[in-house]
Parts: sequence; structure tokens; C-alpha cells
Amino acid sequence: MFLWLVNNSLLAVLVLTFGGMLLFMLLESCKNSDGLNDTGRLLSNWGLGLINFFVGMFLSALILLPALHDLPAAFHLDALPPLVEFLLIVLIFEAISYWLHRAFHHVRYLWRLHAVHHLDTRLDVTTSHRHHLGEAIITTCVLVPVALLLGVSAQVWLLFALVRIVVVLWSHSRLTLPAAIERVVGWMIVTPGFHRNHHASEQQLTNSNYGTLVPWYDYLFGTATAPARGYQIGLEYLRDPASSRIDRLLLLPFRWQHRSDARDTTRPRATTIKHAKPR
Repeated sequence: MFLWLVNNSLLAVLVLTFGGMLLFMLLESCKNSDGLNDTGRLLSNWGLGLINFFVGMFLSALILLPALHDLPAAFHLDALPPLVEFLLIVLIFEAISYWLHRAFHHVRYLWRLHAVHHLDTRLDVTTSHRHHLGEAIITTCVLVPVALLLGVSAQVWLLFALVRIVVVLWSHSRLTLPAAIERVVGWMIVTPGFHRNHHASEQQLTNSNYGTLVPWYDYLFGTATAPARGYQIGLEYLRDPASSRIDRLLLLPFRWQHRSDARDTTRPRATTIKHAKPR
């Protein structure tokens, strides 16, 4: 079965990404169906997810992989036992994703791309793939060459990708864990409770909890914050529904004339935020 998934990896990723989103939407609607009423927002989030998936697939399969086909692997992680290779892939690629994510927050022109993800005023599973196409292209162009240089095996890389998709969908969803389970699970993977801070409009919370799959680097580099309450989701600007139309989201980085252009994302506000300690 897993060999079939490896041979049909693009199909497997496609089905899990969007089939998983539908499943989480169903589970969320059992808890609260209000999010299903905003069809414009849902169309924008789904539209961006589909655009990014197919452009990323085209970029990887038809441009990057053929162009880098003769690139010699500097390492051969595929020679390691699968479990060791998987753990190394998690450590390496989560470190890269962590610092890339921080760059998208602190470099002005990268923030203009990443702001598309944070402008969503409601956090649910559809937010997980609400990214600007430019951000998706940059991320793909960083991660694919690194994977080739490390010489990862197709099987373990696919397993990593599938696990990461599930965690990303779940961490953006409105599904929560009991506090006791959160304390146990939360140190191993990014949970909805941990990631929700990252989507707060309070800038110091927005600039925290950068982890995608695991929270380890947030604890290591002091960017983890304890779950907070009573804040609004999204950013403090461009909160009107018209700003979340897919055409405006795609054009946003090129039409950035809002006062937020002067926003210094490297300097948090003076608000006191409680930083989380490693569990």
C-alpha cells in the first residue's frame, strides 16, 4: 500500500491536503457551523490552496527536479535506517522552516507576502493553505534543493510530507484538546492551542510560535508563548471582507499602501506576553 503511495505521491498529497481539509471542515461544523456561512472567505482560502498546490507541483516536477537532476547529493540520508532518517528530516527541515517563517515576519517585503495568511479574521482549517503564491514559490525553491542535497529517500520524504500536512491542517483547525492531553502532546507536535497565538492581532503574539510540525525551535530560541485568551484573530488592519477577496490577496504585496507598511515587525509592542516554558 505504501509503495503505491510512493509511486503516486502527488495524488496522495493532493487527496490528503484537500480531502483532509474537507474532513476537518466537517468536524468543525459539528462544533460550530458559523464558518460555513462566509462563502467568499472560503472560496478565497480554497482558491489560494489550489493555486499554490498546482503551481508548486509544476515548479517541483517540471522545473526544479529536472534542473537539479545532476546535482550530486552532499549527504545520503537514504542510507540510514528509516526511523533515523525520518527524525533527521524533521530536525533539519523544521529548523529551516522555523527560520524561513521568522524571515517572512521580519523582512518587510516577505511580510507583504506572508500577511495574506495572517489577514484571515477567522482561524479554521481553511486558513492552513491560505498563502500568497509568492510565498509558496519561495518555500518550494528553498526546500526542494535541500532535500536533493541531503539525499533523502522517496519513502521517508513522503511520510514526512503526509505527517506535516495532517499537523498543519489540525493546528489551524478549531478542534481543541483537553488541557491534560494538550500538556502531554504539546511538547511533541504543534497543537491548535499552541498555534492559535500565532494568528492573534496582537503583534507580540503574531511574532511567536513559528513552529510548523514541532514546537522545539520555539522553545530553544525563546519564541514560544503560552496559550492566551481574549484576543482577536487576524491583523489590526485590512479586516473588511473585501480585503480577503482572492484577487486582492494576490495583488496585496504589489499594492501595499496601507499604514501597515511602516509596521516594524522586528520590534514587539510593550505589551507583556507570558512566554511558555518547555513542557
